[in-house]
Amino acid sequence: MVEAGIFDNEILVVDRAIKPRNNHIVVAVVDGDFTVKQLYQRQGRIKLKAANPTFPDIVPTDG
Repeated sequence: MVEAGIFDNEILVVDRAIKPRNNHIVVAVVDGDFTVKQLYQRQGRIKLKAANPTFPDIVPTDG
């Protein structure tokens, strides 16, 4: 997430009281692992966008 201003070995503080919205940086659990991505929400679709173009975006599916 260097492209988003988050560098290696930095500590992230998460405020779970804030409801995530489009373009927020979020910490998500995907397949049991934590990841930090930019939330994309449009017309009922959700995507977790990687700031680094070498990493793929994540499109959550049911289940």
